[in-house]
Amino acid sequence: MRRHYLLLAIVAAMLLLSGIALAVSNPFQTIVVIYNESVIITGYNLSLRAANSLSYPPIYLCQVTSTQANCASTCLNKQCHFTQVQDGVAQGVYTLRPSQRLPDGSYNFTIEAVDTLGNAKNTSQNFTLIYTPLSFIFEEPSYGVSQRSLTNVTLATRRGTAPQNAECRWSRATTEFAIMAPLFQTGGSTHKLYDQNIVGNPTYHFACNDTYYQRVWVHSAQLSVDTQRPSLSLSVNPSSYYEGSSPFTFDVRVSADEPVLCRYDSGHDNYADMNFIMGVNYPLALQNKTFTVAISDINGRRESYSLRCQDRAGHISDLAAFSLYVNLTEPNAITLEEPRGWSGAATTAIRASTRKTSFCQFRNATDLLGSSQASGKSHSITRVLPEGEHSFSVVCESQDGTTSQDFRVYVDRTPPTRPNVTITSRLPQEPGYTHRRDRLDVTFSANDTPSGIAQFNYTIKRGSTIIARGAATVEDCDDSGFCET
Repeated sequence: MRRHYLLLAIVAAMLLLSGIALAVSNPFQTIVVIYNESVIITGYNLSLRAANSLSYPPIYLCQVTSTQANCASTCLNKQCHFTQVQDGVAQGVYTLRPSQRLPDGSYNFTIEAVDTLGNAKNTSQNFTLIYTPLSFIFEEPSYGVSQRSLTNVTLATRRGTAPQNAECRWSRATTEFAIMAPLFQTGGSTHKLYDQNIVGNPTYHFACNDTYYQRVWVHSAQLSVDTQRPSLSLSVNPSSYYEGSSPFTFDVRVSADEPVLCRYDSGHDNYADMNFIMGVNYPLALQNKTFTVAISDINGRRESYSLRCQDRAGHISDLAAFSLYVNLTEPNAITLEEPRGWSGAATTAIRASTRKTSFCQFRNATDLLGSSQASGKSHSITRVLPEGEHSFSVVCESQDGTTSQDFRVYVDRTPPTRPNVTITSRLPQEPGYTHRRDRLDVTFSANDTPSGIAQFNYTIKRGSTIIARGAATVEDCDDSGFCET
């Protein structure tokens, strides 16, 4: 004897399998039951599963009886009766189409059937329905941000990606549809307000009556005015390659002071003409974004790009530019990164960088001062050095062979002498007073033999109250020591 099997599906925009929640656009779902032989359906129960409960209150119920005709008689107007759409020796296909929209929620469907030999089969399956809501899109001003305080407001209603007609109303005070003011409808899916004066960040409430689902959808949004272009900062890491294999990847990071959408191109400066969108095409998601540019076969030349970003109000930023460089034939080079000039630390950190991956040693005229711990592009040692000038060499081994570079480091741990301050604007007959109300003429002088004076910092107080604070550099002072600040 053949065994029964049951294939149960909820037919919507696509097939809904057991236990899977599906957003659907058709509110009248069709249940299809397929058997592998001809059967008589003797009972079924479609129930909405209560939250945190095993109780299944029936929505469509057919009592278990001995014949399909009797089963149909228990359903008023045959609304819940299965229709046999295909039958034969091999299989039986039956459908149930509810006469009204099923609400959102989790369901249980149980069905019992008997074959021609009297063998009964009872099968149960759970499923979940989630309906596609009405969505709202600001067409004007885009994203609810206008370039001007006086603006039109245009709202579009969609279901998924398709335009959806709906009666829409608006208010600044309430979301109760019955007392809201009507929007001007154009085409049924576009809704307008004319000449709105946007001051501050007012909240607008929009409500649309969706007769298809017999409910009102509400959307509240703040409208605002933006008159400024977005400000950008741009960095590239790495900006160049001198070794490795294709493709070469560069991480380009853009930071903006507001949500923006960025584009870049190697052949166009105009935002609308730029071919490459940076990251996701969704401006609200982009404030600090890193994207990757991969380049192949550009050895020996520089690729230059232009980048602009557009904010929600439609303002386009000033042009930002970045370049990417690959040259595998350029020789290795060594650069002293730290210290730059004089060092005053008790322990001096000496750090050098190399153009290519290298292993480096730091040497003076007679000794090995130290070496990098691993092969890389950044190399450093720390040493306790006496005050004064120190000469040393960095010797590096890379795929190019040996490269060396001589450097000098200056150490000064002795502070300057205490400054001598002379106020030159005193009245001769009244020491300690000045006739000027807008300035003091003061001469600073101090000595520092090893490295010299870089800057004087000063504070002017009246009692404990600070009146002025500033700095004077050596460039501000003349040969006599008078500093103009």
